[in-house]
Amino acid sequence: MRKEFYEKALPSQGLYCAAGIDREGRTYHRFAESLSELEDNINELQQNKLNVFVALNSFSQRSRKTDSALFCKTLFIDLDVDPENDKKYASKEEALSALDDFLKVTDLPPPVRVDSGGGVHAYWILDQDVPSAEWKLYASKFKKLCLDHIKIDPTVTADAARILRCPDSLNYKKDTPLATKLLDTDFQEWSFAEFKQYLGDVANEATSIFDILPKGMDDDTKKIARIDNYETSFQDIAVKSLEGTGCAQIKHALLNPKTISYDEWYSALGIARHCVDWESAIHQLSEDYDGYDHDKTVWKADQTLGAPRSCDFFASNWPERCEGCAFKGRIRNPLGIGRRLVEAPTTEKISEKDTIRVEANPQEIPPFPTYLRPFIRGKNGGVYYLPSPEIDDEGVKVQPEPTLISSNDLFPIKRKYSPGAGEVYVIRLVMPHEAREFDVSMEVFNSPDMFKKVFGKEGVTPPSQKQWLMLMDYMNKWAQYLQAQSAADVIRSQMGWAADNSAFILGGIEVDKNGAERKSATSPLVRSVAKMLEPRGTYEKWKECANELNRPDFEMHAFALGMAFGSPLMRFCTTKGMTFCYTGNTGGAKSGALIGAVSVFASPNDASVFKATDNGFVMRALNFKNILLGIDEVKDKDPKELSNLIHSIAQGKGKIRMQASVNAEREQELSAAQISLWTSNESMIDKLFAAKRNPTGEMARYMEYRIPRPALLDQDPNWGGKVFDPFNHNYGWAGREYIKNLMLIPDADIELAISRWRDRIGQSRFGRNIAYRFFENATAATFAGLEFARDFNIVEYDVERIFNAVMLQSIIVRDKTVKDQIVDYEGLITEYFNENHRGVLIFNGGVSTTEIYGPLKGRLELDTGHFYIPSQSFDRFLVDTCKVSTAEMEQVLTSKGVFLGIIEKKRLSTGWKGGTLNGIKCYSFKVDTSKEQMEKLIAEARAKSVTKGT
Repeated sequence: MRKEFYEKALPSQGLYCAAGIDREGRTYHRFAESLSELEDNINELQQNKLNVFVALNSFSQRSRKTDSALFCKTLFIDLDVDPENDKKYASKEEALSALDDFLKVTDLPPPVRVDSGGGVHAYWILDQDVPSAEWKLYASKFKKLCLDHIKIDPTVTADAARILRCPDSLNYKKDTPLATKLLDTDFQEWSFAEFKQYLGDVANEATSIFDILPKGMDDDTKKIARIDNYETSFQDIAVKSLEGTGCAQIKHALLNPKTISYDEWYSALGIARHCVDWESAIHQLSEDYDGYDHDKTVWKADQTLGAPRSCDFFASNWPERCEGCAFKGRIRNPLGIGRRLVEAPTTEKISEKDTIRVEANPQEIPPFPTYLRPFIRGKNGGVYYLPSPEIDDEGVKVQPEPTLISSNDLFPIKRKYSPGAGEVYVIRLVMPHEAREFDVSMEVFNSPDMFKKVFGKEGVTPPSQKQWLMLMDYMNKWAQYLQAQSAADVIRSQMGWAADNSAFILGGIEVDKNGAERKSATSPLVRSVAKMLEPRGTYEKWKECANELNRPDFEMHAFALGMAFGSPLMRFCTTKGMTFCYTGNTGGAKSGALIGAVSVFASPNDASVFKATDNGFVMRALNFKNILLGIDEVKDKDPKELSNLIHSIAQGKGKIRMQASVNAEREQELSAAQISLWTSNESMIDKLFAAKRNPTGEMARYMEYRIPRPALLDQDPNWGGKVFDPFNHNYGWAGREYIKNLMLIPDADIELAISRWRDRIGQSRFGRNIAYRFFENATAATFAGLEFARDFNIVEYDVERIFNAVMLQSIIVRDKTVKDQIVDYEGLITEYFNENHRGVLIFNGGVSTTEIYGPLKGRLELDTGHFYIPSQSFDRFLVDTCKVSTAEMEQVLTSKGVFLGIIEKKRLSTGWKGGTLNGIKCYSFKVDTSKEQMEKLIAEARAKSVTKGT
């Protein structure tokens, strides 16, 4: 019934606000654009075991303040219960009885009653949305009517920002939670026009406490100045006045309650009414005044709202008391004497629960740790510097005024680190109409010029230029606090396996070795890619569509999905990557296969359809790292770029020509191990042959399948749309589930599964050939991944049938397209250098340009182009690692002029400062030592050694 109640009781326009309050009094607001979203927010707050409240006014912005109130559709009262307080009711039964009597006396219609757990609320639902400004005028008149007949909470009824406890929730004020519930289910609407007629005309009088501020300060200026963080305490005014350091007019009223005139009493009463402690202050001031009456005192005090007596008024009527006033000319009225900054709640340590909630909600602000002092946060926002107390000339401790250093909330929400970027903080800036986050390096915190430039660019503006240094000190305080709490998050500059393989990064989260998710600190360079991996839609719909592919004629489509599960396993293989391409005329659902494959981890629309340069393709591959790289319709792309991409994917590294220093660093550091799937309406083989005189290397790393049109698509033309289109809107779930389960599998078991499938390929009619090692590894990883996905209940596939169909198609492709392909022996020399470059001495003009680490593995002479490799080391590499015949290698490379022969005793270390070693048997090769080629070779080798195991 709660939803039906709010559908009637809340206005039809504006933002709705629910609030949760914990046992420490901290409030968490949730704004909603619809009633259904409001209900979701209420449920979330209930699940967190918070006291749940709902505002009866709607708002124009995400701020529960009076000046943001938009419309209201109810008049409401709060009847409190406290047996020990005669201003409240002894029981809920007594409160309900008093409400009945009130209705009889006033002849008002029956309201909707709510048992709030600790009292009773009553709502008169109106028949229209009433603008909050107009509503407040009539609500104030309604409040005065109620005060004459019933014990209501006077602060509630005319408060446009008021929240009241939500029915069908729990009241956690007591140790034993009390249920709140609707006592009525007939949500009758009443005519607002009749209520207006009943209450009588109202004057559009000022009621805002901001009217007491100096003239010339408009609402916007008040917000910027953070006036809402200050309150005035009558207790402070009274104590200072009685001690002779406050207001002599107030002192006179306090000391002479029985003899002062009505005007003196009324003037002092108005000051008390504008203080936060007014409910007790007005009575303490008045109880000894002649003719004192509790309810009439409240009524009289309310008449002063918005018009407290000024110092000029006091001085013009009783001038003798204002002579020698220390505040003369400094304040407008005595309220300034009791004005004080109200600090937001603090904590010794920000809890993990608070940290998670703050990161998830851009509007959320954590309780500030006490460690930050002398920097504090105002109760309604803004950052202040609170100076240490001073001792005045009379030895009295005086607290100087706090200094506002940021009118907006500004604080770090996360600390992270990477060797390249160093210490970085994610800063959140919460402004009245928006919140933004930005990364700032720790070095900025220690340079005033850099600090001002970086923070100023993001919109940080202190009230005065003099306060930039205070802001810098404030941020350093935060840095010291966060460093003392926990280790920094590691900045992730790629998706996929972490550098130490301890986690797998998937967008904004990473999965650890126990299969548990945690939030990931992604680099700004990959933030757009990370968003592509955020799940959307439902896992159930994805599984329904994916399992439709487990049928005859769709084996190649299921194989494509298998590639997505196999790509993360490429790090366990001896080769780094492989490119597959599905071709054929429109209608074979090859793009559907790609969409399904990409949807395992990412958004197909964002991840598979993009335009890029050669660099852009390689960067996308490096960003995805171990996640399937899908590219739709490659036929119109530059063959040279595609050829370079094939090579880069196979090597797990590419040459990236970017001038920006950050990208230059990435070229040195990043590598990948993945499968790539393309689609094209026509064969790409001819284009690849056209791109290079001898494309043997690319052909060994590329397999192209022609996808015929399945018969089912002719029988049911709508079937493809029903199965493949939902992948565009339901994605990312399967990949997360797969990685969580994969993390629980020992590496040795994963390697064994890949090895079993590699053996299956070798035992099939396809056979085993070193020329197809890239294909064998990628296909073995694909079927191992598909088998794991089946065991994890992600897909229900007949893996054996799919394997047999794929092998048959692969044999056809091999025999038709690459039957004359030979082993790329020149590429093997490059692979040897990549594996052993730390042990290779490089000379130029007889001078050594490098040092070696470990056993000597070769000598490369840049000026002659000679590469000498110990025969024993190279033979072991060819036979054990590559399964290649040394005799065949010698024969093929001799014919190409690359193999120069065997040197029985070659001194590889001649000219090296480390000393000359004995001569050993070596192979002599002639290689390309051009500057560009060597830069590429050395960069790839170093990158491979840095990321070994990825």
